[in-house]
Amino acid sequence: MFTWTTDPPTDEGWYWAKDLREYYEKEKPYIVYLRWFDDQLCQMNWPIRTELMLWAGPISEPETPDVVSKKSLKEVLKKRL
Repeated sequence: MFTWTTDPPTDEGWYWAKDLREYYEKEKPYIVYLRWFDDQLCQMNWPIRTELMLWAGPISEPETPDVVSKKSLKEVLKKRL
């Protein structure tokens, strides 16, 4: 279970984010991927906002079920494209 914090993320990964500024819908959190760019954590290439933000995470990536091998998953995706 995650807990909201005002501490900004310190590692790359997926995070829940909530913007508390007046003109944003405060009750609607969203998920962002943060990565290192120019020695700072960024969303895409933009530095993350740390003021008036709540953070939770990082969110771990779901695992692929054993019944679906990576090879068969690639084959399914090729057929759909």
